[in-house]
Amino acid sequence: MDPLRVLTGNSLHLIEYEEDDDRDIAVETNFEYVCLEILKSIGTDDFKSIYTLLVPETRGFPTQQYLSFCRDLLSRINEVYEFQFTNLLVENEDDCKEVTKFLEFLEYDHIEFLTDLFLKLGEDPMKVKNLDQFLEINKEKIDQFTNILGHESRLVLEFLRIYNWDALKRYLNKIIGKSIVEISIEMRMKGEEANGTRT
Repeated sequence: MDPLRVLTGNSLHLIEYEEDDDRDIAVETNFEYVCLEILKSIGTDDFKSIYTLLVPETRGFPTQQYLSFCRDLLSRINEVYEFQFTNLLVENEDDCKEVTKFLEFLEYDHIEFLTDLFLKLGEDPMKVKNLDQFLEINKEKIDQFTNILGHESRLVLEFLRIYNWDALKRYLNKIIGKSIVEISIEMRMKGEEANGTRT
C-alpha cells in the first residue's frame, strides 16, 4: 500500500470531520445568538423588529432546542411581566406555537383586542385624558369583556383573566399609550364598516 495515499486519505477524512465540527459550532452559536437576542428584547420597544427578523431562524432548530427556547421565553416573560401560567407544560411543537402566539400578543399583536375593548367601553382612547383613571373606573367592564372573549388563544385568555389587576392596568396603560393612534383609526374603520352594513 502506498504510504502517501494512506496519509492523504486520512488527512482528507480529518478535514471532513473538522468541517462538520465547524458547522455544528456555527449552528449552535447561531441558535444561542438568536435565542438571547429575542429573550433580551422582551419588554423593550425594539422587540417587534428583533423578533420578526430572528424568529424565522428558530423554525430550523431541532425540536428539543426549540422546546427549551420556548420554556426560556416563559421564564423571561415571568421576569419582565411578573406573570406565570398555572400548569403549563411545554412538551411539543403545538405548545411552542401557543407560547409564541401569546408572546406576540403580549408584545405587539394586540391592536384588534384593544380596538374591541375600546368599542365595548364606548370611548375613543384619543379623548381619554387620564388613562390610568379611565381604566380604574372601567375595571368591571374590562373584566366582563375579558371573560366573554372567545377569539383569543387559551394562553392570552388565561393571562387577561388571572393577571392581577394592578399589573394588568400597568400593562394596558403601556400598550394603549404606544398604540393610541392606531386603535383610534381601527375603531373608526370598524365603526364605518358597521354603519355600512346597516344601510
